[in-house]
This record gives sequence, structure tokens and C-alpha cells, in this order.
Amino acid sequence: MEHSIAEGSFICGSPETVVELIKKIAYEAGADTFLGEFTFGELTQKQALDSLSLFAEQVMPELRKLEIDALNCPAAEPS
Repeated sequence: MEHSIAEGSFICGSPETVVELIKKIAYEAGADTFLGEFTFGELTQKQALDSLSLFAEQVMPELRKLEIDALNCPAAEPS
């Protein structure tokens, strides 16, 4: 798991950390879509649902502010 985190294919942490990592990846790739997986390993259903709720309440509002033109990547610049 540490390898996946280090290479950026696995994002975890506080809502602020998750926002920053997703923004970084989105701008680098010109991505305007995010696909999250909230159930993995030995997480209980409650842990997965708590994580999803936190994402919906604190991360998604920040990601909605992103303006990325995926068709003209890498011209997209972070704001």
C-alpha cells in the first residue's frame, strides 16, 4: 500500500490532503473526472460509509470549484 500511495495511485488522508492530491493529479493529467473507491482491504461497512460521507461533505465541494479543460491539456493551469 505504501508503494501505491507514493506513486499517487492511492489517495488517502485528511479531506484537505485528499483535495490537494486530487487537484494535483487532475491538473497534471488534464482530468475532469474522478472515480473513487471507498471500500478496500479490511474496512468495515461503517468505516467505508464514514469515508464516503466525509468525501461528499468536505472534498466534493472543493473539487466542484476546479476548472479543467480536458480537451486542451496540458494547457490547464492550477488556479
